Amino acid sequence: TPEKAREASKWAEAAGAEFLSGGIMVTPPMIGKPGSFTFFSGPKAVFDEQEHLLKIIGATDYRGSDPMLAPLYYQALLDIMFTSMAGIMHAIALMRSGNVSGKTFEPYLLNFLAFMPELVRDLSMAEEADKGTYNGEMNNMNMMAAGIDHIPHASHDAGINTSLPALIRDIYDKTVALGHGKDG
Repeated sequence: TPEKAREASKWAEAAGAEFLSGGIMVTPPMIGKPGSFTFFSGPKAVFDEQEHLLKIIGATDYRGSDPMLAPLYYQALLDIMFTSMAGIMHAIALMRSGNVSGKTFEPYLLNFLAFMPELVRDLSMAEEADKGTYNGEMNNMNMMAAGIDHIPHASHDAGINTSLPALIRDIYDKTVALGHGKDG
């Protein structure tokens, strides 16, 4: 975890060593191949001195002197990956319940995933999160809560696990209950 990286850095410093944390952002077979990259954080001088070796595993991305930054970036992206993969597998299960194969659904899935970066940009999600204000003009939590409510029901009817869509529905419902229904 990011906090464990800080602890490890303090331990290394107490032992007279320097600590550089990292997070490799590809699967083991992809290490060292095009597209491979790794986040690093810790003392800049150590990174600069060792970067020629670190590049062997892939592109390097130095995030700063705080040793928690590399694992923070790593875990934030894995958060997206794991939740996305769970959503993808749930969607495929839902399609298979209607006798539509995963392979038949795949082009639609890939097309939709290609749309996601545009959605993130168009909704200014990162900027709004930084400001703590969420413009609900184009979409709002009331609409999102109503939309997600169908998925646990469809999942139940299909005989597949409802945990993931029910969790998301609960988050949206709680957000609306806290008075943020008109927010994005």
